[in-house]
Amino acid sequence: MSASTITAPGRGWAGADRPPLSVRLLARVRAHGLDRRLADGAAPYASLLLARRAAVIVGRPVRVELADDLERILMLARTGEPRRLGAVPVRRHEVLVAAEPMRRLIGALRGPGPLAPRGVAIARRLIHDGTTPMYALAPRGAVARAVNDALAHADPRFRRG
Repeated sequence: MSASTITAPGRGWAGADRPPLSVRLLARVRAHGLDRRLADGAAPYASLLLARRAAVIVGRPVRVELADDLERILMLARTGEPRRLGAVPVRRHEVLVAAEPMRRLIGALRGPGPLAPRGVAIARRLIHDGTTPMYALAPRGAVARAVNDALAHADPRFRRG
C-alpha cells in the first residue's frame, strides 16, 4: 500500500510524492502513539500524521524488521536462552503455542502483497510493547489470539468468519 492509497482524496501532499519534512518528522516523533491509534482502528487517512505513519509501517523496511523480530522471538522461545528480546523476557510457552500463526504472520510481512496498516500496527505493538501477552502475564492463548488478530487485520485472506 503506498501513501497515495492511504490518504483520502484531497488530503495528499499537494501533488508531491513525499509529505513535507515537518509531517515526516512529527510522525516519527509521535510514532508510538500513532501506532497505538492505528492498532486500535483509527482510519489511516484521518490525519496527515496517521497517513504518513501508516505509509511507513506498511513499507518494506518495517515489514522486514518485524518479520525478523518475530523469527528472533520464535528462536528465543525454542532455545530458551537467552529468553529476552530487549529487556523483557519472552513468554516462552505462549510463544511456542502461537508458533504456527506467527509463521503465517512472518510470511505475510515478507510477502509481496499489500498489508493494511492496522494489522501491521498490531504486530508492531505486540513485538515492541512489553505489556503485551508476548511478554506480560496474560490468559492462556493470548499470544496466539493477538497474532491472529494482527494477521486478520493485515491481510483479508486470513480473516476469521
